[in-house]
Amino acid sequence: MTVRPSLWRIAQMRTAVTISDKFWKQKQKELQALLQQPGGSLANVRHQLTHDVSDFFTALQDELLEQVKQVKAKTSITARVEGILEKIAAVVESLWVLRKTLTEFRPPMLPYDEIMLELAQEILDLVKARLAASKLGMCLKVVYRVDPKALQALARKIADKLQPEELAAWHPAMNGDDRAAMVRHWTSVEWKFPELARKLLKQEKTLGELEKFLPFLRSTLEANYSQEALQAADDLTSFDLYGMKVVVDVASFPDPKWIKVYVKYLNECYQRMRQKGLTKAWYGEVFLECHRCGGENVGAHYHRTEDLVRFFDVQPGPWIAKTMAHELGHRYWFKQMSQEQRIKYEFLVNAPNWDVGKFRENPDPVKPVSDYGHTNIAEAFAEAFAHFVMGKDMSRAQIDSFKTVLNPGVRTSTWRDGR
Repeated sequence: MTVRPSLWRIAQMRTAVTISDKFWKQKQKELQALLQQPGGSLANVRHQLTHDVSDFFTALQDELLEQVKQVKAKTSITARVEGILEKIAAVVESLWVLRKTLTEFRPPMLPYDEIMLELAQEILDLVKARLAASKLGMCLKVVYRVDPKALQALARKIADKLQPEELAAWHPAMNGDDRAAMVRHWTSVEWKFPELARKLLKQEKTLGELEKFLPFLRSTLEANYSQEALQAADDLTSFDLYGMKVVVDVASFPDPKWIKVYVKYLNECYQRMRQKGLTKAWYGEVFLECHRCGGENVGAHYHRTEDLVRFFDVQPGPWIAKTMAHELGHRYWFKQMSQEQRIKYEFLVNAPNWDVGKFRENPDPVKPVSDYGHTNIAEAFAEAFAHFVMGKDMSRAQIDSFKTVLNPGVRTSTWRDGR
């Protein structure tokens, strides 16, 4: 075994965040172009924020999470991007509430109603003008609000102050009357309705300079999760084990001695794979992380996309060697076997979710080596891989079916056609 004590102290790193400079620059360019789009009408701004801007950040989050392997970095990305999405949603909702507040009134019955409608229209025109004159990025910087009670109180105050003949001009029955329209105009000028509208319209800052979010996110990730940052961290250790990088979340282990026990069983798995000639699946990274990080009843998991193994049960035991063999069996299935070999195993083994519609059904299929192997064909192979590596009980048919598919030289027709 190639573990040296010094490596436990020196090589302190987890899977570092290594997102290319090209990626950040491209995303910054896309975001700036998006935020420079003209605002337009209230409905158009809501549509752009709901779809274009929100979709950009949702896609950004997905792309970042695909590139990042470190769990805490993933959590940081998710929290920060979802925080931005929540604020965008708040801006969109505020525009919807504002429009509802300023347009959905009861049918006007009194002069007071008409005055309130006029003030509401002034506010709405003010918002529309601001949005139309702004870039989309500016539209995201504030949330507009109007207190309906303040609007009603102001309309009542104006109505109470008007002379009887002026108040009569505001009666709904006078709509369309030219003289009444003139009186209303002068009332709005005397009371300075546009200025009152600006006072009624409250605005709160929300996102600030959204253009700065990506540089901020990048600097945060690099400061906390880059290789340089993580080499200085005290809670992780990494070391080489026969060409495989083992990354340990030390803080998750209540007893440091458990880590050495883990290594003991990982070493057992390697030695057994070496004896069976299957060490080509022994490479890459394996993470020993916090208890139940993978969820309830999940001891370990092979990530097909990232091509790495994660253990989520920190208490070591003999189960580790067999589980490691099982997870590396998944790697062998997905990364080191051809489609032809996988189809062949589907034919030979009676596992659920197997597609043999285009082949002649096997009249005498082999049973999976365990109950868990009945889950699906990939699990059936991983279980057979683990049983074979660990020397567990297997029937002659189970051993033969497993060993046969490892030989890519066998032509498909010899087993597909029953010859």
